[in-house]
Amino acid sequence: MLQRITRILFFQPLNTSLRFYSTKTMYDFKGKTVIVTGSSAGIGQSTAVRFAKEGANVTIHGRNPEGIEETKQKISELGVGEDRIQVVFGDTVEDKTLQDLVDKTIEKFGQIDVLVNNAGGSSKQEGYDKADISSLDHVLELNLKSVMKLTSIALPYLEKTKGSVVNVSSVDAHKPHPEALNYAVAKSALDAYTRNACCSFAEKGVRINNLNPGWIRTEIKKRGGTSEEGQKKFEETWVKKNVPLARSGLPHEMANIIVFLASSEASFMTGSLIIADGGLQNYSEPQGPAAKTDEEKKEEEEKK
Repeated sequence: MLQRITRILFFQPLNTSLRFYSTKTMYDFKGKTVIVTGSSAGIGQSTAVRFAKEGANVTIHGRNPEGIEETKQKISELGVGEDRIQVVFGDTVEDKTLQDLVDKTIEKFGQIDVLVNNAGGSSKQEGYDKADISSLDHVLELNLKSVMKLTSIALPYLEKTKGSVVNVSSVDAHKPHPEALNYAVAKSALDAYTRNACCSFAEKGVRINNLNPGWIRTEIKKRGGTSEEGQKKFEETWVKKNVPLARSGLPHEMANIIVFLASSEASFMTGSLIIADGGLQNYSEPQGPAAKTDEEKKEEEEKK
């Protein structure tokens, strides 16, 4: 008998009825409600679509009507109806937008199970980002204070559902990026917020974690003044040289991690800072601004 068992376990392929790992293919978000800020493009859009695919009701948010419509379309293509989608427009640096995100979500769905604080960015000024003190207040408001405010407003509802918060930070919080000084400072503070908040949130049964992406192909670079051509050139000349995986990350790869962190599969994780950067933090030269194309240099000369 023992020989037979040994032969089955070690000398024959395992059949589908004999497994030593979970066969679960879906996360447990059916009937749950998720808010994703900044979900009109990039990581936020991919995250909202992924949560909807996993059965969640989703509140999507942004300032760009075309981008929000695109997100809605992607969700609708999954067979998700309007009854599972709420839309909130506005800038997260405005208190009214933050209150609307919570109020309109509760009004339509009656609960909040997950808050994904994805909205963020660099300065309003031209160029990728500057270490200019004049933009510090805006960068801190956008990347730190708005997150703390929205989380505070949503916390009583998250406590009722024993929910979770996932903040999208940056590898810049761990690896110097002097050209984006204010942004790096804000994201470092966001990491500190999460590590400290997890202690008090735990008493309420609420988890909070951060995802710290590396260089991801998103709209933030274009909004910061980098052209598509300039972004591609930067990837060829800097990313492939300094990122061990030799490529940029993709929004859906970040969404996969966010959904995991919010799920019960990560039930023993809180106050964690998860870096997903293709190895960037471990080996690279100091990161500078995206290289300007000849066309951009010409335009600058003409403006002088």
